[in-house]
Amino acid sequence: MDQATIATWGGYHVIGPKLPLKLKEIWAVRIRLQMSMLVDLFIAAEEGKQISVSSLCIASAVPMTTALRWIAILEAKRLIERKADPLDSRRYFLSISQDVRDKMRDHFETRYL
Repeated sequence: MDQATIATWGGYHVIGPKLPLKLKEIWAVRIRLQMSMLVDLFIAAEEGKQISVSSLCIASAVPMTTALRWIAILEAKRLIERKADPLDSRRYFLSISQDVRDKMRDHFETRYL
C-alpha cells in the first residue's frame, strides 16, 4: 500500500504512518534536488546574473537546512563555487563551476537544439 493506512477510531478517520521510501525513490529525490540547483545556477550564469545562497535555498523548495547541506555537498565536489559579496560581508553568491557549466551547455546544445 503506497498511501497512508486509514483506521476508524471513534467515528474519525486516523491516518497512520506511511510506508518507508524505497532506496531508488530516495536517490531520485536527491538527484532531482541537486540537478534543480545546478540548472538554476547554470541559467543564472548564462544570463549574467548572480544568485545568493538564500535565493538558491528558497528556489529549491526544501527546508533551509536541507538546501544548505546540499549546497555544501555540491561545493565540496567542486561543482559550485561560493564568492563573498564585496558590498555586504554577510552575503555570499554561488556560481556553477566553469567545467560543469561547459558540460551542461554542451549537453543542452546537443540534446535540445
